[in-house]
Amino acid sequence: MNARKTGIFIRKLRLQHNLSREKLADSIGVFELTLELWERGILKPTIYDLEMLSFELESTVNELLAGHELTNENDDEIFNYAEEQRKKENFKIMVSSTIFLIGLFALTKSFKKNNFR
Repeated sequence: MNARKTGIFIRKLRLQHNLSREKLADSIGVFELTLELWERGILKPTIYDLEMLSFELESTVNELLAGHELTNENDDEIFNYAEEQRKKENFKIMVSSTIFLIGLFALTKSFKKNNFR
């Protein structure tokens, strides 16, 4: 999710529906400032907020996440993004696990050295 693209798209849809920030914020239960920060790409809406926005703006959560209207041709974009995020998470887990194992190995070596003296 590109917060800037999503924010621009939220603003575009809000204006298409002739909604003020105040009116849209009230209808989804957030502060007007929060909505402004989403539109400026400073904050990201939660999944719950995206669901509420999609209902009020007659859009889909996937479109809000992508930051533009989706057609069947755009489905690959969503799947590619999800796959990219999955790979990043797997990499983080692998690096963390490797660092943990190296630390555990070093600690074990140190423990064995100190106990046999």
